[in-house]
Amino acid sequence: MFSPIIKIFKFILIILIIYLALTTLLINVIMHKKSKIDYELDINKKNDLVSLIESPDDAINIRLNLLDKAKESIDICYYDFDTSDTATVFFDKIFQCANKGIKVRILINKITNSFVFGEKWRKELLAAHPNIELYYYGNSLLNFYKLQDNLHDKVVAIDDQYLLVGGRNVSDRFFVDDHNTVFDLDLVIKRKGSRSAVDDYNDYYQSLIDLDSVKMVENKKKYRKKFDENMQKLAEARSKINFQEENIYDKLTFRDVNLYFIHNNADQFIKDPLIFNHIGKLAKNSKKISWVSPYIVFSKPIQKSLDIKNWQADADFITNSSLSTPNFFAFSATYHYASSLKKCANLYSYIGKGSLHSKAILFDDNLSAVGTLNLDPRSAFLSTETMTFIEGKEFNSDLRKYVGSLEKETWDLAEEKTPPLKKAFLLILSLIMLIFIPLT
Repeated sequence: MFSPIIKIFKFILIILIIYLALTTLLINVIMHKKSKIDYELDINKKNDLVSLIESPDDAINIRLNLLDKAKESIDICYYDFDTSDTATVFFDKIFQCANKGIKVRILINKITNSFVFGEKWRKELLAAHPNIELYYYGNSLLNFYKLQDNLHDKVVAIDDQYLLVGGRNVSDRFFVDDHNTVFDLDLVIKRKGSRSAVDDYNDYYQSLIDLDSVKMVENKKKYRKKFDENMQKLAEARSKINFQEENIYDKLTFRDVNLYFIHNNADQFIKDPLIFNHIGKLAKNSKKISWVSPYIVFSKPIQKSLDIKNWQADADFITNSSLSTPNFFAFSATYHYASSLKKCANLYSYIGKGSLHSKAILFDDNLSAVGTLNLDPRSAFLSTETMTFIEGKEFNSDLRKYVGSLEKETWDLAEEKTPPLKKAFLLILSLIMLIFIPLT
């Protein structure tokens, strides 16, 4: 009775496996080809003021503080924007600003935010407000690998005066300091003069909005009819949250720096590894490097893009341990490549509370980088990414103190603490993930 159905299922499964194998092969061939190119970038350094945000509590408050400073426009971009308590507080503040007449644009990754599959009234409310434009960055659900072309940038831009950039998504786990905290970094960038990196990022934001894969959510009539009802839902949700905003901005220490951004080619599916190529060039002229990443997928294209065989620097790489990682699929790839990485660098495991989500690099004592870039092929070749490169000894010292404060052990010592069953599980996953390296 079920024989024809089983045959059809087997046929579909075989076709899917062949499709995945061929697509993976093609992507890897293109990645290998692009990783060999020496890219020439036009670096436009700007003199601005910057402050490092480490604390989860400070991270949510500075977002609210900066929104309060807006007079004309707010541009927001996030990979993940959920419906947690702190996200609701942030959401409510956006509406307070829009109700004052401030123009707000919100760009979010379609398949990872909660407005599509969760509380849809939030999407309806954003789309219906006359001063808010909601945009989705998304690709066809039918293209398995095109789905990996994600919007991974995170930014809040206020007028033409302030930027908040970094690696945090909008979710409780990035803002509530407890044993489940995901630790990350933000930068507050403040315009200093007429020429500012704020302008450069605003231009990049507009280029994202103009992409074919970005669509504005239509302000439908049914959304407008439900506007008052949905505003009441927001008021009720906010009233249930016990959160008191603090003025963090006035306590910030701003460093006078030169900085610039490097972005992936947002208009390409398989992107040129511009950021990794630039990091490799900086590394060849450095004596000491410390690189923090949530996971490390040290594949051949990554090694070639970094030109790591020509590094002269003493390099430290810090990533999650098997005890701290929340992403076992990505960590299994780290597990697989650990032996290769340890041949050219010192590898350390984070063993503190919560997990590590920071993406930061220290080059000697003057140059630093903070942003959204994970040390993996997806960040190099598939997602939109931004790294902020900062020249300044004082800021480098601030970031170095943060990196030095991380609880870590050498990779081997940390792995000795991993339970045998977990080790076996990770080993099996690492073998499976070889097929899906472009995804990790």
